[in-house]
Amino acid sequence: MIIWVYGEDTFCSRQKLKELISSFKEKFDPGGLNLIFFKEKFDPDEIFQAATAAPFMADKKMVVVENLTAVVKSKEWKDLSPLWKRVPEETILVLWEADQSKDLDNAFKTMPKKDIFYYSHPLLSPNEIRNWLINRAKQKQINASPAIIDRLIQKVGQDTWRLDSELDKLKARAAGNQIKPEFIDELVDTRLEDNIFIFCDFLGQRQPKQAIEILEKLLKSGFNEVEMLGKLTWQLKIILKLRSYMDEQPGANINAAAKDLGIHPYAAKKIKNILNKFDVQELKKIYQQALDLDVGFKTGKVDARLGLELIVSNI
Repeated sequence: MIIWVYGEDTFCSRQKLKELISSFKEKFDPGGLNLIFFKEKFDPDEIFQAATAAPFMADKKMVVVENLTAVVKSKEWKDLSPLWKRVPEETILVLWEADQSKDLDNAFKTMPKKDIFYYSHPLLSPNEIRNWLINRAKQKQINASPAIIDRLIQKVGQDTWRLDSELDKLKARAAGNQIKPEFIDELVDTRLEDNIFIFCDFLGQRQPKQAIEILEKLLKSGFNEVEMLGKLTWQLKIILKLRSYMDEQPGANINAAAKDLGIHPYAAKKIKNILNKFDVQELKKIYQQALDLDVGFKTGKVDARLGLELIVSNI
């Protein structure tokens, strides 16, 4: 059996990996004697040697491989293809990747579908983030109202790693009681970059009311209009570059695009879900508006706050 866990939401994919390992130990191997990890530098041949060896005094063994695509070169995948079929029934081979891999996808095309299980964890949409956070709070037995959930997302953005961490801080502060709005104001820092991502997402969804709410929240948090306009202009530039790249090279991997364009992978993955909500011409128009506003503010001809609201009203 081969299990492939992947996706840009690495927090959720990591949680799935932990769940698989925990379930295996509980069912087959409490002592962990048949649990083998390959995480950093390793030879692919070592994986198959471990996978084909018989379990030690157990019915099953689990071999966990992280970031195989970072170790195997593209030209080597063809040589590995026959080896997947050699994985015996008593071995559970788990492959964890931070993103979907075309090389792995192609390698598995010759495998019977019943022998491969996929767990995909793409970046969550704003609505999915909200539902995920509500469920996460319930799992942690945290008493948080929907209004508190919304307030936390507005403060933090859509980073599932940080949202989970902030929940733990708020749980400790509440000490078994309901989380109050002032706890969030006291403990959680607003991140400008994440909120501008959300702002751009609302622009793409044609939701001006929600976009304006993000601007107002950032202003109340102490950020000034110039700061916000500068960050917005930078993010629009990155979105435009990625949108143009993906249009010119259909099917390109977002990580490859980020590498070619010199964009940080984290920023590229955050932007990925926004890309299809704009076409290139629309992005160029909004980006030019942001550039003109920046110049207008610096020359005293434009009020920065009014300029930001104009961008929203023009979508």
